[in-house]
Amino acid sequence: DNSNESYERGVVFYKGENGKVVGVLLLNVYGSGVDVSRRIIEEARSIDDFRQLAKLYELYSPVEPEQEEKSEAKSDKDE
Repeated sequence: DNSNESYERGVVFYKGENGKVVGVLLLNVYGSGVDVSRRIIEEARSIDDFRQLAKLYELYSPVEPEQEEKSEAKSDKDE
C-alpha cells in the first residue's frame, strides 16, 4: 500500500492518437526539465517506454552518503 507516500515532483506525458508525445505536464520540475519537454514535443517521436523517457528529468533529490547510511542501518534493524 503506497497511500502514505508523498510526491514532491512528477512528470506526465500526453500522447496523441499516433503514439507521439503531444504534451508534458511538469509538477515542481523546473530549469532543464522545461527544455527537455520542449525537445521531446518538437521531435514528435513515437514512444513506447515512458519510464526511460522519465529518466531524463531530475525527479529525485540525490541521496547524501550520510542519509544513505542511515537508511541502510534502519532497513537492517527492520529485518
